[in-house]
Amino acid sequence: MNYFKMIWNLWQLKRNEKKSVGEISALQVEKLKRLLHYAYEHSPHYRNSFYGASESLSMGVERNPQEGMLLFDEMNIVEVQDGVMYLTCLYNFVQPLIRYRLSDQLTLQKPDDSSRYPFTHAVGLLGRNEDILWFQDESGKKEFLHPLAVEGFCIKGLCDYQFRQISPDTFEMLAEVAKESLQETVQREILRQMREILREKGLEYVQFFVRFVPQILPDSQTGKKRLILARVVSSNL
Repeated sequence: MNYFKMIWNLWQLKRNEKKSVGEISALQVEKLKRLLHYAYEHSPHYRNSFYGASESLSMGVERNPQEGMLLFDEMNIVEVQDGVMYLTCLYNFVQPLIRYRLSDQLTLQKPDDSSRYPFTHAVGLLGRNEDILWFQDESGKKEFLHPLAVEGFCIKGLCDYQFRQISPDTFEMLAEVAKESLQETVQREILRQMREILREKGLEYVQFFVRFVPQILPDSQTGKKRLILARVVSSNL
């Protein structure tokens, strides 16, 4: 046993005893974010075809199109009943665990003796219609921003957020903060992180604003909080 590592872990736990629930949750999310980022940077399979959703950012990866998508069974429970897919995210830090019904369509195949990996295969995977943000520059060139690209904001004082597209080259974040006094600090960090995201996607021409709201409410029909509220409806997009 590595006693030095055990002592280090105990010291870390002791140091975090006085942190609030919100601060501990932010640390957990940041650690998970670094783990997924490391895996993405060091595995070519993640770059080729990665499967995720707002309910679980890490669901599977496609190594070979003929074999189907390899699902991360140790991180999620994926079920198909009567043609309907259900997902339970096992690494969610919020309790209790929630079993989501998704609109994705797939067929599950359990690994057999000839399988190279001990993971379930998702065959014939058809993704849902996500609220992807589409933008268009002055020359008519179109580019999109996927919800997963803007879901990982982890900022002290930021409780919740949603996005709303205003025009073909403009969108805003509706942000809920813990205290009004934190708005300036939170806004500055949001703008910094979003500039980096837009730069990586070649969307420097896109205008982005932050608007603070008293509370982010769940959808009255689904009970879930939508990440993307609305898209611009245009014949040109």
